[in-house]
Amino acid sequence: MKLEELQVDIISFLLDEKTTTIAEISQSTGASNKTISKYIELINDVFDKEGLMVRITTKRGVGVKIEGDLKKLNKKIRTLGYYVNDTEQDRITFIYSQLLNINGYITIQELSEKMFVSRTTVEKLLKSVKRNLKKLNVHLIADQNGLILEENEEKKRKLMSEVLSYYWSGISTTSDLELNAQLDSDASGIVDNKVFKTVFKVLGEFINENQYTITDYEYQTLAIHLAIAISRISHQFYIDKANGFSNNVSAKTIDLVEILEKKFSISFPEVEKQYIDIYINLFSNNQKNKHESLQKINKT
Repeated sequence: MKLEELQVDIISFLLDEKTTTIAEISQSTGASNKTISKYIELINDVFDKEGLMVRITTKRGVGVKIEGDLKKLNKKIRTLGYYVNDTEQDRITFIYSQLLNINGYITIQELSEKMFVSRTTVEKLLKSVKRNLKKLNVHLIADQNGLILEENEEKKRKLMSEVLSYYWSGISTTSDLELNAQLDSDASGIVDNKVFKTVFKVLGEFINENQYTITDYEYQTLAIHLAIAISRISHQFYIDKANGFSNNVSAKTIDLVEILEKKFSISFPEVEKQYIDIYINLFSNNQKNKHESLQKINKT
């Protein structure tokens, strides 16, 4: 599917405004009413050729709107490097993923183009992003170069965990403890789905072999932690130190670490092993000690 810049702007405006007029689109894009009408026809032709059940309709007394299978349109547009989603939370989470995935700055204009929304919408979303990041004590730098997260590795991982937890669309454990999870493609930009699948398999087998009884929440938390750690270590991003942790790592933790190191051809630093050890001890402890361990995890 090929779209010209003006066509992208029109679709972006319609998805953002839901119902509008030719005149409002013209004012937003700077193109004439006649040009807008012509391009709407061309866009609908593209939708038809691509077999998308989507159409831009213009009705007197109603206005101009885009209707149909917007989810399918979303997936198709992603192949062009753009992003479309209807909910504010999805858009905010997408911004998180972009900030975490870049090595340098990203501009509001770049976010606008990727998300298929106006600059004004991105600016509004960034207000929510900044508020949310402040709660996590994560600082977003905004200057003439654009936007960038200037934080240590530990804080970035906490944000990654927030993003992945949002995309985790329901979990359940089968009889053999294979985790069923569906991660949005934007979340897989943070941690590759192949990494998750391998982690699920290894973790399920490990829990079965050791006959641990755990909750879905505990499973999810450790799976996300391991997937993030493996992804970051693979790209040579490491946390600095583990304050207040014991240097002694349990034999069970060492067993799990060795399996993961072999699967992913990486080496876990001692501090990473100590983080994992908290979870393994959680599984091994009784209910009283579980509560104490959870408190310790929440403080890290």
